[in-house]
Amino acid sequence: MVKEHPLEYKCAEMIKTYVQSMLDISISNEELLYLIIHIARIVQENMVKMDPYETKFIDL
Repeated sequence: MVKEHPLEYKCAEMIKTYVQSMLDISISNEELLYLIIHIARIVQENMVKMDPYETKFIDL
């Protein structure tokens, strides 16, 4: 999953770090995987809606 969705993994890791620091709880690997799956789904849905000539990249 990480190799197939590196940006989604990076985003999920950032969310994990934020949640852990704000709520002082730990996030399991299963919960991280859940985040990756749903972030990838959201990205895929939005890529279909995007105009290919207006693709913008963000620097993570």
